[in-house]
Amino acid sequence: MIQFYRGTKAKYLESPSTYNDGIYFTTDTNEILVNEEVYGKNADASVTTSDVVVAGGPLAEAINNWPTDAAWNSAGNRIIPAGTSMQTLTEKLFLQATPGSVSWSVAWDPTLKEPTVQLMKSDKSDAGTEAEVGTNLIVKTTTNSGINNNTRVATCAASEGYFDTTDGTWNEGNKKVTATGNSTGTLAVEYSWNNTVLSGFESQSTVVKVAKDTNTFKVSQSGITATSSAFASQTVYASDNTKKVVPSVSATLNDTHKTSKTLSSSKTDTITGYYRWNAFVSDSIDITKTESSWKFAKSGSKTVSSVTAADQKYIVVLVPSGFTLTKAQQMNLDFIGSFSTKDVNLTIGGGSDTHAYKMYYWQNTSGSDATVDNITIS
Repeated sequence: MIQFYRGTKAKYLESPSTYNDGIYFTTDTNEILVNEEVYGKNADASVTTSDVVVAGGPLAEAINNWPTDAAWNSAGNRIIPAGTSMQTLTEKLFLQATPGSVSWSVAWDPTLKEPTVQLMKSDKSDAGTEAEVGTNLIVKTTTNSGINNNTRVATCAASEGYFDTTDGTWNEGNKKVTATGNSTGTLAVEYSWNNTVLSGFESQSTVVKVAKDTNTFKVSQSGITATSSAFASQTVYASDNTKKVVPSVSATLNDTHKTSKTLSSSKTDTITGYYRWNAFVSDSIDITKTESSWKFAKSGSKTVSSVTAADQKYIVVLVPSGFTLTKAQQMNLDFIGSFSTKDVNLTIGGGSDTHAYKMYYWQNTSGSDATVDNITIS
């Protein structure tokens, strides 16, 4: 008489001969076993017939995160349980799903576009970076009420992609939503020269005067406010590394209030003011103003290598106050003591301002050319 048995595959494999007088139906693998042969649904599937102790080998050494199930571990050994199908084995060892993460951040950094400013000479050419003290300059400016970066961006960083709903489709990368900003207010502009506010300023018309050392023209803008609407509330769900939704891991964007930022911007142009000096030949000592060909009294420009005067001509050295003639030589001998001196006020910068100078002068009466070398001020 044929007996009929039913139970788990593992139970059958513990003692197959016990069931050789009948037919065994597995309740977990849906197989039919007769005399240790497999029939039915998984007849062609490969399964382990007994526990396998994982004792070494290249694959065993490479698997670091061994399953923690009790059946897969025994007495400190890694075990592949009896009755394990190839499907179960590969899923256990190669399909360890790990949940990703999701988190929202909002970025918005609007800035008021900068004005422009250019210091120019009277002929409207660029003034450059240095000028003589007392020089009159004009200024060319433009204003700008435009706004840079006036788009709010909400980004949901998703380490393994994301889902918009728990039953939706997988999306790659991060999720981004944007809100275009607007602006309110009226542009207000302030103009200043060396920290003094200029009233009634007109571009390419108002004149500014160069002072000693650093001079700065500044255009300051304000009065504009950037605004942005709120984002709609929304929830994003994490994905695991197999692109399956993780309903328990989510992030909600809660941004329910309209926001605003007060903006300002500015732009400057600078120029350095120097007094001029020079050592040169002159027919007389009746000198009343500086010349644009003279040197600037600054580092690197404080020596005239030599000046040669014909008979009856003057060698003149004009030194602005604050500086001193420190060297002059003739035939390698000190020549400073040979100069006569007097204090003069010279018109500077091509305008009407004056500045105090010390004039050093010597008239050549030798009957032939005479040269003075290494004329230096400090």
